[in-house]
Amino acid sequence: PAALVIAAGVKGVLGPTGNKVTFDWCWIQIDSSHHRLWMWITGKGWEIGAYVITLVLYTLTECYICIDTQWRHRRFVTPSSIAQIHRVDKKFIMVPVIFICLRITGTVRFLLTYSHPKLTSKPILQIFQGIGDCGQGFANAILFCLFNQRVRDHLVQLFCKCCYIKNRERENLIKSPKGS
Repeated sequence: PAALVIAAGVKGVLGPTGNKVTFDWCWIQIDSSHHRLWMWITGKGWEIGAYVITLVLYTLTECYICIDTQWRHRRFVTPSSIAQIHRVDKKFIMVPVIFICLRITGTVRFLLTYSHPKLTSKPILQIFQGIGDCGQGFANAILFCLFNQRVRDHLVQLFCKCCYIKNRERENLIKSPKGS
């Protein structure tokens, strides 16, 4: 990808898009020659490829885990380890779902720019693209930090130390239902 962007810079096609296909940042100039081709090879083609590769890799990994736990190590797998695998599996499956849901609005807006230009002027698409383009890291932080009991306990303890909350009140804050 870096070589393609450098090639686009050398060709002089990088610049403002006028918010037509990206949300408030520079990419390929709309008035440059072959701008659609440059947009595909420097960005959206890679993004759509990432969707496909992510789904394929997660599906293969999911199949491997399923086969590994059910067939290869059947004697060594306990009910508690299966419960733990299912708990982790729910988070594992959410990663590509979140990735695609957050990024898809930018791809839809890009495709609509050339098929139905009047639809791309809708501010709701710009808002969703702006949120989705930068929301992936935030969503992963929530999924893997705030949905983890040990991390939540640690955050509460840090908060209590910072705010000088008494030990009894701290223990009441830390107590929460198990299973997350």
